[in-house]
Formats: sequence, C-alpha cells, structure tokens
Amino acid sequence: MVRRLNAFDAQFLAAESGNTYGHYCGLIVCGPREDGSSVSREDVVALVTERIDRLPVLRWRLAPAPLGIAHPVVVDGPVEIDEHVTEERVDAPGDGRAIAGVIERMLVERMDRSRPLWELRVVHGLAEGRTAIVAALHHAVADGLSAGYVFATLQDPAPDAPSGEVVPRAAPGRPALLAGAVASAVAHPVGALRRARRTLANLDQTPTLRSFPGVRALSLGARRRAGRDGASSEYVQAPRTRLNGPLSPERRVAFETFPFAEVRRIKTAHGVTINDVVVALIAGALRRRLSATGDLPDEPLVAFIPVSVRPVQELTAFGNQFSSFIVPLPTDRATPLERLRGAHEAMAQAKARHRDVPDTLLPDANGLIPPVLFGPVSSAAVRLLGSGALAPPMNLLLSNVPGPPMPLTMAGAPVVAQLPMSLVLDGVGLNITAVSYAQDLAVGAVADAEALPDAWDLMTDLQAELDELSATVDAVGG
Repeated sequence: MVRRLNAFDAQFLAAESGNTYGHYCGLIVCGPREDGSSVSREDVVALVTERIDRLPVLRWRLAPAPLGIAHPVVVDGPVEIDEHVTEERVDAPGDGRAIAGVIERMLVERMDRSRPLWELRVVHGLAEGRTAIVAALHHAVADGLSAGYVFATLQDPAPDAPSGEVVPRAAPGRPALLAGAVASAVAHPVGALRRARRTLANLDQTPTLRSFPGVRALSLGARRRAGRDGASSEYVQAPRTRLNGPLSPERRVAFETFPFAEVRRIKTAHGVTINDVVVALIAGALRRRLSATGDLPDEPLVAFIPVSVRPVQELTAFGNQFSSFIVPLPTDRATPLERLRGAHEAMAQAKARHRDVPDTLLPDANGLIPPVLFGPVSSAAVRLLGSGALAPPMNLLLSNVPGPPMPLTMAGAPVVAQLPMSLVLDGVGLNITAVSYAQDLAVGAVADAEALPDAWDLMTDLQAELDELSATVDAVGG
C-alpha cells in the first residue's frame, strides 16, 4: 500500500522546526493482574506483534517525494517492533507527576522519520504495582479518533476488524516515487483551483491563517461574491494571553480523572450536552487559574475545537479527517452556572457557523500552497504566529472525545485509566483534551513550560469548578 499524504497531513511534518513537534501521546495505566504480576515490555511487544495486522498505521514509513514536488507518501512494510517498544523505571513515589515527566520528555524528542512514526514506552515503578504504557504517534498519520482505534485494538475486547496475514508491498523505488510525484504535482493546481472559491470564503475559519493580515477581508469578499453576505460573518478575536507566544524547549503535562456520572447529572439537570459541560468546566478552570496569577483578560478566551468528519466505516483509513469550531469560551462570566449557559450558547453559535464551512476546509486551505513551497511556508507561518507580531488566532486547543464505555484489559491486566496528551504549537501553548472511559472523564493538559508552568494547579481548578456546578444541581434537587 502506497498512500500520499494530503496537505493537511503534511502540515504536521512541515511545521516541525525549532521547538515545535508534530506528535502527541496517549496514556494507558494498567493495574496488576490477579496473580500480582505487572505488564512487561515483553507483553507489549507480543501484543503488538499479534495485532499489527489490524494496524497499518504502525507499519507506515515515510517516503519523501523527489525534489519535494509533491507531498510525501507512506509505504506499508515490515517493522521492527522491538525498536518501537521501549521501557523505563521511575523513582518513588511513582505517582502521576512521575508519569507526566516521562511524557514531557517524549513530547520534545523528534521522531525518527526513517522509521514508522510511533513508539510505546512501558513505564515501571508506579505506585500500587501499576504499569503505564505511553503511546507516541505522529499527527501526520493519525488524528485523535483513529488513534483511539489503535488504543482499542491493543486492548480487550478488541473491536471487530479484518485480520489475516499481512503481505507488505515493496517500497517503491526512486523512478516510481518520481512518477507518482509528477502526477500529483500536475493534479495539485487543478484540484486547488476547483476548490478555491469555497475555501477562500471560509479562510477566516481556519485555525492558523485566520489572524494573517488580509485574510478576513479576503473571506468577506468571497462570501459577498457568492451571495453569502451574512454567512459565517461573525469573527471571534482571541485576546493576547500568557498562553500565546513562542514555544520553549520544555513542556508541562498534567492530568486527572473525574466522575463521568457527575458530568451526566449536570448535563441532564440543566438541559445541555455533555460537550457543553466539558467546555464550561474547562472555561471555569482557566478563569480560576488566570485570575489567580493576574493574567485573566476581560475578553473571552478563544478555543480551537476539532470536530471529526470521519465516517465510522473509515476508522482504519487513518490520516486526518476533522474540521473545527472556533469558539469563545465563557471565561468572562462570573459564576459556574453563567459559564455553563455561556458554553451552551457559544457551542450552538459555533455549530450554526460551521454549517457554511466545508468538511474539507483544512486540507483545502493547506492545498492552496504548492507542495514544493509547502515546507518553508508552513514553517515560516508557525514561527510568525509564535513571534507575537500577529494577533493570536486562538488561545488554546480543546478536544472532547468519546471513549469506550466499558472497562477494558491489556495483556490480561485491568486498564484503570486512559488519558490523552495532545500537541501544542508556536503561538498556542496549551492543549486540553477530555476522553471518557468507563465511569471516568479523563482530562489531560499539555502546555508549554513557560506558558503554563502551573498545569497541575489547573487540574485542581477543574475539580473546584465541577464541585460548584454540582452544587447548582443539588440546589434544585437534581
């Protein structure tokens, strides 16, 4: 199998420079088995060996196009699993902060592009005989939903998926790569021109380009010419905060689990959605944190919220298939209940704006740049966003992903927690992801070390916000 990355996939490779990296992590925490034994590196190697036939993304190796005239392809082939499964031991007390330290280092280790872009690190020495498995995967080959499929396949019960012997194709030689690249280079401007009108009309809804000079006027003009004067007309401006600046060489990671039943109780009592509650909780926690340090702006913080457009039947297609909402968070509202109502209103308005935005906006917007210029242009754009010369396009990235509703096991050991850790960008130094698992809502924050050194305090703020929202339900007898 040879698959060419689209412009959106390739952006996660092209933007890597300086302190910006394109991979993210996920965390599985396993308790000891019934016999008291813990998950070992050998267990994980055996598990991946057994199930890698279902996971082509773990076999994909990058093959750059000659002369950079097209985006890279990924080639399905054999993989040395032993090289991708590593292990280490942390010192006592082996708590969450010890695991976070491992993840913080992994997030700033550039992946070797000569190998498939993934790693599983088995972490020993945790309290209560637990073992952590940290998965690093490059965003160029998998988004959050498809990464969830990888996680699910390495656990039991595994999802139904085709299995059987993998017969990898030989990697194409340079003549074949050149021929494919030439064909792609010829087709690229044709496709870009065909989609240009609707792409330009929504360019101010893209997460990075929206703050560049002239983009807003360009989009308004394109909408007027298309007879859509009122469509997507509201522009949400992000304030400048300590979360927005150039990335330092270090990251801060923090995570916590919260009772999902409490989130559902709040949702039912107030007639909103689970997503509304999650957005309100995060908005409240950010308000508390920035207020505590004197950094809270008067204007609402603005979040980029990815929205999957991947059909269920294409879970195993991997790559990136998501669109986005640009949402003002109700960080300017004084009480938790006001923030919940504000989150509900903001999400409803974002959904209304999104009806005018094509699902393919993000790959189409990146596709306006010729592949031969894509790397330098993407790199320069990311550096410019982190320089402070432009208004920030958003203040943070925020995701809420549904996870497995039932408890799982891995290599015969109970999975006690699953936690997400995504990536940050120059100019956007905070990424918060929430994932449901069994009876928990797990929240993971990845931040630039200078933008949010107090990431663990943010988890405390989340608990305080949840407690106060729960009190509003108790007050009305919910």
